[in-house]
Amino acid sequence: MDDYLKDLSDVANRFSILEADAEIKGTINKSWVSDVGDVFYKMSYLISSVRYVEPPTELKGLHSSILKAMDNLQFVIDNYGDAASQTDLAKLGKCLKSLRSARDTIDEARSELSTYE
Repeated sequence: MDDYLKDLSDVANRFSILEADAEIKGTINKSWVSDVGDVFYKMSYLISSVRYVEPPTELKGLHSSILKAMDNLQFVIDNYGDAASQTDLAKLGKCLKSLRSARDTIDEARSELSTYE
């Protein structure tokens, strides 16, 4: 489970780096779009995978928190492209807030999970 959460954390961090890079440089090119597409593909796979996990009883609360983080990541996937192409700063802000919330939850889950090992 920790490997899975690490993969999620890595993908979310990769997107944060790509998003910040585009914001700092003020440019979005084909390579950047391709990289974001790869990140969203991996993120989608990981999101769908966790939804089918049946956790042990003692981890159900943790799993519920992780599912909420997945909802936040799905919001980013569903809305970031339109927000960026329309330069909708409010929606971009919501996407980044959702991303931060998901990353924080994943980090907390990894920390909590380490107490079970």
